[in-house]
Amino acid sequence: MIAKSSLGLVALVGLFCAASLSATAQTHTLERVVIPLELPSGETGGLEKNSTITYLSLQPEGLYILTDRKGCYLLSEVPTYELQLVAEPADRREVFNALVETNRGAYLLINYRELLPLGQPEAPRINFTTSYFSSVVKPTSVHISADGTILAGSAQDGLFVFRPDEYGGYTNVPDRVSTVGKQLPSNLIHVIYEDQHGVVWIGTDGGLATVVGDTIYNLGRSPERKKTWLQRFLGTGDIPPVYSGSVTAIAELGDNLFFSDGEQIFAISNRPDSLAAVYQYHFEEAALPLPLSEVKKLSVDINGDLWIAGNQLLRYNITTDKVNVFNPAGAFRGQEILAILENLDQGKIWLGTRRGGLFFLNADAEFESYRRIDH
Repeated sequence: MIAKSSLGLVALVGLFCAASLSATAQTHTLERVVIPLELPSGETGGLEKNSTITYLSLQPEGLYILTDRKGCYLLSEVPTYELQLVAEPADRREVFNALVETNRGAYLLINYRELLPLGQPEAPRINFTTSYFSSVVKPTSVHISADGTILAGSAQDGLFVFRPDEYGGYTNVPDRVSTVGKQLPSNLIHVIYEDQHGVVWIGTDGGLATVVGDTIYNLGRSPERKKTWLQRFLGTGDIPPVYSGSVTAIAELGDNLFFSDGEQIFAISNRPDSLAAVYQYHFEEAALPLPLSEVKKLSVDINGDLWIAGNQLLRYNITTDKVNVFNPAGAFRGQEILAILENLDQGKIWLGTRRGGLFFLNADAEFESYRRIDH
């Protein structure tokens, strides 16, 4: 369980509390989805069993599926499951990097410098930077805020902020946020996540940082504190940082933010102005088939269950401390889950894998405690 606390940032304490999982793991199976596609040219393409699915985005028109080579597909709603290729690279120099979701729909990120609006056939591409930037900076993640601000994380240069000009374009030079001035815990950024309060969380290789308006909180370093002469002499009096490990995945549940360092799961209050402690969940007692590792995706479903995608797929009910394991020895042997998404209307959990194609788990059929809520 996650306790409540209201200590301010100045009095942050690096307290790590353990909440053990005592329930026995249960194994379930997944269904593989193989969808053939007849292209307009007469050639056969589609989602083969060995496809690499990098991103999934659910929009009113259907499920967008981004592959590493063929392009971006749109899977229509049941019962037809019609699949169409909506975008494909023009040549080898054009690379589709990600699907970026906003409150206005989904965008296809191209060469880390252009955005193509999906579901809008006549909409032009949005160019927010240059080819020089994308080749030199080596971006790792891109996020679009509600006000149109584009945040681009990099592998070694920190965070770049592209703000729209008065005409809606991105002709201005981006602002850079980095370890200079101790703004970020690390210049290697793994994930960017915006929560329900509009707070942007930056998951770096050295801890968390948050962006609230024009204020940046670096949770990976100790807060500044005035010391007495004796504390300075003895080298004591420092307050431990909130969290200074790697952050590879982030998800939100209620008033808490869940994140992973790749092997463990942590929780923290999602209000950066009232943080008190980081809580660690231990899965060693959950009888997992394999030690948890390679966690790169976290997702919370409509029932408040936390889905953990790594070297195995776990579903964790925080209230009951119950964990379900989904066939790690079969479906995901030698593969990696790159995308996870819940389709509430269909009652399915969609999974995109590396060289394993597309899977779905029928939530209603798999476990009695799961109930789909219709809107």
